[in-house]
Amino acid sequence: MNGWAGVINSAVAAFYVFLKYAKLYEHYQMAQYGARLLPEDAPAPPIPHRSQNAGHDS
Repeated sequence: MNGWAGVINSAVAAFYVFLKYAKLYEHYQMAQYGARLLPEDAPAPPIPHRSQNAGHDS
């Protein structure tokens, strides 16, 4: 409805949704299979980090 700006906006929004679900699928696969799905020469998967202030009362 907004011409080319609408086309670009909908394409970017659709790609964002695709990436969101791809990342969720990747998360579940890593939780289920671990690093066994990665090639031998692949870098180590990232380790989630916690904020340094998490759990501390100031």
